Amino acid sequence: MNLQVTSDFLDWKNKAKNVSEEQYLNAKIFVFWDLENCLPRKKSDVALISNNINLALERQNYKGPVSISAYGNVKVVKEFQQQQLTDSGIKLIHIPPGRKDATDKHMMVDMALWAKDNSVPANIMLISGDGDFLLTLFDLYWKGFNLLLAEPIQTNVNLRDACSIIWKWETLREGGAPYLVKPIVSRQIGRSYVEEHLGKGKEKMDEGDSGD
Repeated sequence: MNLQVTSDFLDWKNKAKNVSEEQYLNAKIFVFWDLENCLPRKKSDVALISNNINLALERQNYKGPVSISAYGNVKVVKEFQQQQLTDSGIKLIHIPPGRKDATDKHMMVDMALWAKDNSVPANIMLISGDGDFLLTLFDLYWKGFNLLLAEPIQTNVNLRDACSIIWKWETLREGGAPYLVKPIVSRQIGRSYVEEHLGKGKEKMDEGDSGD
């Protein structure tokens, strides 16, 4: 796969060189939540999820405004829970079931559009473990965005390499601590890395213990 280096990419990258870690900590955070693959905990108060995500970020010294959008077939949660999520400030984006990878594709388009409309420094959190996001994450990484990850039990382990902080989803939704923290401003991974891992890496999954 040929990954093109555009003038926009070079402009983003040059801007990122002059951004400090403190500026990222004070910058806005947009959360893209794959609802179907990272479900709320059974019998939990879903109204607390937004607050718990904010709390987990605050504990890592992030002070910027947080926006959360949840994507997928919203019917995977009960109707009253949908209302609780909406009331707590989470935007629900319903993706009807039936089309392969429709949720991932919708999320990736929105991530690219958000990045186009927002300059560095800014932070993006992905709540998903799907390998389809690998190229999108690294594209955002090279453009200078700081990436955060919350992963489900089964996840593509290569997603972690683009992210500075990584939670287990079952820990994040309770407001808990991440299991891995790396420097924000590190940009050491080359573009050849993704070319090498796109084929074999998309199938490379990790299994952990359930938090339920």
